[in-house]
Amino acid sequence: MKFTTAALAAIVAYASAAPTDTFIYPDTLSTYQVWSGAVTYDVQTGQIFKDGKTSDITTLLTFTFPDATAGKTCEFNFALNNCLHCNPGYPTGTTQFDAYTALAPADHSTKDWPSGNLRDQYVGRLKAVKPGLATPVDGFPAAGPFPCPAGKTYGGELVGAGDQVNIQWDGKGEGPYFRVY
Repeated sequence: MKFTTAALAAIVAYASAAPTDTFIYPDTLSTYQVWSGAVTYDVQTGQIFKDGKTSDITTLLTFTFPDATAGKTCEFNFALNNCLHCNPGYPTGTTQFDAYTALAPADHSTKDWPSGNLRDQYVGRLKAVKPGLATPVDGFPAAGPFPCPAGKTYGGELVGAGDQVNIQWDGKGEGPYFRVY
């Protein structure tokens, strides 16, 4: 197959205009037991759980933004894949969750207070979709985009919204992440 100079130039121009998004996944996931204040540090499976009968469970996140993200835009996302053998199943209940920043990221397990979740600023509400990207919930703030905090490490927390919710994910390859563009 022969390409003309114009065709090759068009292919090169298209390839160089292709998106160069990168993704930042959590350094660690930790679960937080709301009733006791206990933190289980560095777990493999994230969970957001509320049933009104037992302790709510939230997931604490730690993200490190590389220096290379300076001057770029970050956007919080949450995605579930359709791999049933690698995650616990479909979200149930409201399938909605709130995202918060944390005063500091979790860095060890605890059995009770005072460390707790260190919840800080409300970021927004999302609805988990499986498979797919979580969608913003109307009437609530959107979780980004914002200038990337290059060279910083931040904590966050994902908290169930509504009376009943159960969202679980495999910490490798799905769940929360930041899209950098």
